[in-house]
Amino acid sequence: ILANIFAEELMRLAPHFLRLLAADGTLILSGVLKEKAGAVESCFLAAPLVEIANRQREEWCCLVYRRN
Repeated sequence: ILANIFAEELMRLAPHFLRLLAADGTLILSGVLKEKAGAVESCFLAAPLVEIANRQREEWCCLVYRRN
């Protein structure tokens, strides 16, 4: 799943993404402002996911997770 939307929407949609994400699936969350990345990380790491990448460029972040 690839989503490039506001942090608030990513967190709101988290249950839907987790329901749709296949076993061993990858979730890429992009378009996250650096100051909101921590809240997004907390939201998604509470799920059965492992963070595999956290990329930053200027004020933007891209968070990549894999389902266990």
